[in-house]
Amino acid sequence: MPELPDVEVYRRRLAAHEGSRVEDVTVRQSRVHRASPEALRSHLRGARLGRPVRHGKWLVAPLGDGALAMHFGMTGDLRTLEEGEAPRGLREVHGLGPDVLDLGADGFREALRRRSGMVKAALLDQSLVAGLGNVYADEALFQARIHPRTPLSALSDKDLRRLHRKVLHVARRAMEAEHPRRGGVRPEDVPGTWLLPHRGAGGACPRCGAALVAVEAGGRRGWACTACTPAP
Repeated sequence: MPELPDVEVYRRRLAAHEGSRVEDVTVRQSRVHRASPEALRSHLRGARLGRPVRHGKWLVAPLGDGALAMHFGMTGDLRTLEEGEAPRGLREVHGLGPDVLDLGADGFREALRRRSGMVKAALLDQSLVAGLGNVYADEALFQARIHPRTPLSALSDKDLRRLHRKVLHVARRAMEAEHPRRGGVRPEDVPGTWLLPHRGAGGACPRCGAALVAVEAGGRRGWACTACTPAP
């Protein structure tokens, strides 16, 4: 499930080829893009790659006088054969809020204060803050000791500042855990003290040892420890 750290890893890989020219385009699954194979080939072949940028979970590759915007869905990846601010149009078309790594504590707090409901649902709302998905939202909440279903109205400004620090820590630490020979970040790449390696049925909290509990929030099924992070 590629989220901000994974997509940032992909951006860095693609950036290593800045200035390269697209020799040809092969389309193996036409359902994963909006343009026809012919249109993609026509627009991309011969174009030179500019400096790629990431905004939230989107990756934009400038190519010639256009750009290729990529979203990796639930299972996408970006690999090569070798081992700023996003374009305004991307944010307008897809209704994205600011990239979570670009927000200071005040901006993060103000973004979340714009809506009501559960805190995890707000973190997953890409129109508020772009970049977090199910896995890293759970991780940041776990490290901040905030239950995913906690109402935003129940969180103090101090709580939100702590959550902001954990969001940044989780995203940056996950990016550092990139494995050199495979795409993105895997559970085994992050510290064992994190929730991520233990997610799933039968998993135990790395903090207190209690069984993890499946939690529905924001339309997604995540995991939490209700022993050391009680439900509201």
